[in-house]
Amino acid sequence: MNIFKRYTSSLVFSSLLIPVLIILHWFGDVINQLFHTSFGTFFSSLLPAYLNYYPLLLAACFAYFFSNKKDATAVLSGIIAFIVLTNIASIELLNVALDGVLGSEFTSLNNINTPFIGILCGLFAAKINNRFSGITLPSGFAFFSGKRLVPILTGFFMIPISILIVIIWPVFYKGIIRITLLKDALHGLGYFFYKVIQLLGSLVGISFLPVLHNTSIMNSFELQIFRVVMPLVLLIIFLSFNEQNKKSYLVLFTLFILSSIITGTTLLFGFILFAMNPKYFFAHVFIYASFFSLHFYYQVELEVVIFTCFIVYTIVFTYLLFSKKVVNFLEEETKPKFSKTEIEMVMEMIGGYENVESIEKNNDEIFVNVVEEMYINIPDTFHSDKLAIKKINKTVAIDTPEADELHILIENALLDQKDLLIL
Repeated sequence: MNIFKRYTSSLVFSSLLIPVLIILHWFGDVINQLFHTSFGTFFSSLLPAYLNYYPLLLAACFAYFFSNKKDATAVLSGIIAFIVLTNIASIELLNVALDGVLGSEFTSLNNINTPFIGILCGLFAAKINNRFSGITLPSGFAFFSGKRLVPILTGFFMIPISILIVIIWPVFYKGIIRITLLKDALHGLGYFFYKVIQLLGSLVGISFLPVLHNTSIMNSFELQIFRVVMPLVLLIIFLSFNEQNKKSYLVLFTLFILSSIITGTTLLFGFILFAMNPKYFFAHVFIYASFFSLHFYYQVELEVVIFTCFIVYTIVFTYLLFSKKVVNFLEEETKPKFSKTEIEMVMEMIGGYENVESIEKNNDEIFVNVVEEMYINIPDTFHSDKLAIKKINKTVAIDTPEADELHILIENALLDQKDLLIL
């Protein structure tokens, strides 16, 4: 799994529940208004509670997907890293560090508990896990070797990292404020670049920027435009899928479309486009930033902007998605990388299905332990454009970038053979 897939998987998996919670939040508000009761508060309070712990969930997801060994230890390390950092870099300590800094009235940046910090903690935890998960301690401390050592070291290493972040946070803070000032300095172009930076920042957990006069720039403009545009683009994306993917993504896209109509916010919409292909995301950024500057600086009527934006998004994304000139990674991931013939060839080299004793995966390698070494039907090594196979005594090692998929395909093939034997 390359870095892009790891990153997009971390963003998307940590956000999958948000559309459901948005719908429940709306449902709770409707119940309260219709029946004049507070029963709906139970549903409407779920979304704020989830978003409050969203940075922690990002830390866990990034630690899991960026670790070579994806297990509970990686998740625990990400959680520990986040807890240690946010407790050391408390709001009180940050206020002391930011005392007298330009723009310190923007309290939204006085709290370290942000998605950006969650992503950082997850990456730090994954790095520590990859480096120390295989360490063996002397016999007296052997109990703490390997996986047990990783959470301990994560907590230890996060102490100096937390102190360092407190030191550099004022510099980061001033950089954010200067970006805000850039908006007014460059006039219409400033509004364009401001929105570009804001949308790009959402990919690293900076989902908003403060603006002058202590108001949010994500106001009714976004809500009105994208309650119309997002459902349209999501529908175009869904229709561009093949029949198999339409079945796979039907529920997910239905939830995203409903939540986008309710809220109009583009954060999850941007994640989906980025996961499909960064080119789709950058097309969205350019179009959105252009119309944003037209409305706010050049004072073009909002109704005109909404109508024109609707037309432009329709034309651009219909062309990109149906012309197939830009690869859709969501669709690519569901296409098998190995054919049935290739699986049969691998099994023949191993010595047949009945010669498989056990199978396990470690990173990009699959290890097949065989019953009889004499039935292995390969030279010392075998190479192709998809995989490399080598024989190590009674074990066959298969090295491939698509180890996750091949491991599942081989296990499924083994189960199918067992079912045939039973019949």
